[in-house]
Amino acid sequence: MTRENLYADVSTYEICSDLCVHVVGELLDQKPDVLADLVAKVVNVEGPVHFQEVVKRIRVAWGLKRSGNRINNLVAKAIFHAERQGRVRKRGDFIWSNSTDPVRVRRRNRTEQAKIEFICDEEIAASIEMILRRQFATPPEELVVQASRVFGIKATHATVSTRIGEVMDKLLAKRVLRKLSNGMMDVAMDFQSGKHDTNHNSGNSIGAPGHQAKPARPASSTAEGQSSVLPSGPTLRLGSEADQGNGIFDLSRSVDADNRAALKLTTRHEEFRGLSHDTIKLAIERPTCWEILLFLKALIDEVSSYANLRDALERGTKPIAVENLLLEDTPDWISSRLCEMSSIVQNLGTTLEKDVQVALGPAGKPGDVSAIVVASRKMGLLYKESLDLFVRFKAIRPEPIFTDLFQEIETAVRRLAHKIETYGPTLLTIVGEALSRPKTANPPQVNLAIDFNDLNLKKIEAMLKSRLFSAFGIPEKS
Repeated sequence: MTRENLYADVSTYEICSDLCVHVVGELLDQKPDVLADLVAKVVNVEGPVHFQEVVKRIRVAWGLKRSGNRINNLVAKAIFHAERQGRVRKRGDFIWSNSTDPVRVRRRNRTEQAKIEFICDEEIAASIEMILRRQFATPPEELVVQASRVFGIKATHATVSTRIGEVMDKLLAKRVLRKLSNGMMDVAMDFQSGKHDTNHNSGNSIGAPGHQAKPARPASSTAEGQSSVLPSGPTLRLGSEADQGNGIFDLSRSVDADNRAALKLTTRHEEFRGLSHDTIKLAIERPTCWEILLFLKALIDEVSSYANLRDALERGTKPIAVENLLLEDTPDWISSRLCEMSSIVQNLGTTLEKDVQVALGPAGKPGDVSAIVVASRKMGLLYKESLDLFVRFKAIRPEPIFTDLFQEIETAVRRLAHKIETYGPTLLTIVGEALSRPKTANPPQVNLAIDFNDLNLKKIEAMLKSRLFSAFGIPEKS
């Protein structure tokens, strides 16, 4: 395939070159909630966009040629404000708009040199799949080169090859790609039909996790294909009316065996890529309490996809460049990281209290397969964010007066990641034990909430105020 055909449907990366801002005063004097407007403008044009690119657009608007920790921390706070306002979503080092459109492959070929570290995994994955759908099986080395050329990267050096190779490995683990016996890479088989998906119009079909189009609720089907609610009721419902909204679910309902065979998976198979065979089997067969089982199994699959990063951090084998943090930059840096940790905790709570409950279905209604998978992917991304936050702390060497505070926060971040990591397996065991017990008049219930009290955030806040007073002679401003 010619390069012209390969790039035919690749859009050009658009830069938000004019923020339409009336510059008044120094950038460091601006309030984060004011800069949140500028963040939203950049992200609406360039999202998903790397954090450093957002920083660059804002500092250029003030005529600054470079930025340090203080400006970075100020923009991080602005991003946090914009996220709290529901205008953007932060995923690791990348900021996303709230659009539900699939991620687009974009070519950086005009004003700035393409940098692989500024391109998110989802866009790299979309480029890989786009290439394979247009020219089919390709040697992995050639696939890496072609993917880099799609982005406008002229030289495929070691950093580029490593980054694209890591994304390919994730796609293999998620069964989006497969490696043929001759060593060539190809898109995976359609798990329902067993045939290649040769729809070339879906070249950019890999959406950002958490950015899929809103799924339609799949209806159960009778043998004649007419939509109906199974007479035996849903496999999982909210316990009592008083429990609704509390994350407590009744495990008393089950699907009638005679109707189970009539169930059909009506959602698009792309939404189930990366899930294990057992998880997909749950979505298709829908046994007793399939909703909660599907959510937990899908979450375990998502968390497992980051096992290499987790293991490298635990073994200390992940290469991390350590930088010294200046004393005067420390308060803002810590404040930004605490905001990020708070955002992860809040998003976890929202996902469990709202997204998961809606996906599992209200009393008397079946759950939504597609929405359950989307909710599990959201929690998987939050797990990845907690690992990324841990890396940030490992990459900083603070002044001695803040060492114990850093260790305390680092422990809290590690504990947060561990909570998400063990959530699926722990609840899966609890549900399994509950289902194995004899039926009683009072059916078992499972609480889906996560307890964050042992993160010791109040202790961390008190330590921060104490260190600020010791270092600068004044308490932290409220």
